[in-house]
Amino acid sequence: MERPGVARSGRERHVLAQVAEARKQSVIAKAFGIVAIVGAVFFVGVLAIAALAGFGGIELYSGLFAMLAGITAMLLLLSARRAQASARAGMQEAIGLVAVDVMRAKGALSASELAEQLGLSITEAQAALDRLPARDELHVESVVDERSIDGQVRYRISASAAVVGQERALALDELADDERRAFDAKLQQAIDQNKRMESK
Repeated sequence: MERPGVARSGRERHVLAQVAEARKQSVIAKAFGIVAIVGAVFFVGVLAIAALAGFGGIELYSGLFAMLAGITAMLLLLSARRAQASARAGMQEAIGLVAVDVMRAKGALSASELAEQLGLSITEAQAALDRLPARDELHVESVVDERSIDGQVRYRISASAAVVGQERALALDELADDERRAFDAKLQQAIDQNKRMESK
């Protein structure tokens, strides 16, 4: 995701760490699920042999173990699937966070432009961008750029976000002005007090 000319916030790093952990959990759960499937098949084989040979006790236990191994395999494979889904969603979120950095640096952005910028498929870029407008804290909106000849939907930092930023900057300026005025008043008060003491 590193590209020149784009100031990066680094907010995606935490998400990418979660993606890596989810992928690791998926691989581990899938591996143990496969082991459990092999165990279930083994105990089913033992069950079949015991049934043919007439070993009632072995038949009972092998059937029980086969059922437990099958249930365990199913739970592990479901866990692996959930972890894979979590990793995919996290990856889309990370791409979206980087896309916001690109928007701040280069303005409105289409899926094809983001795909080119980050070396993704257009489908991956579009999926990541489609998630952004629903997140109010990112202040992203989708617009149709009438000036562009391709007619693609582009995503940009919304005007409301810019207004909020300007209001915060003005509030900080006003606070600084108030602090300067308060300091000047205290300084003038100290000077006046010093003059009165000298006159006495």
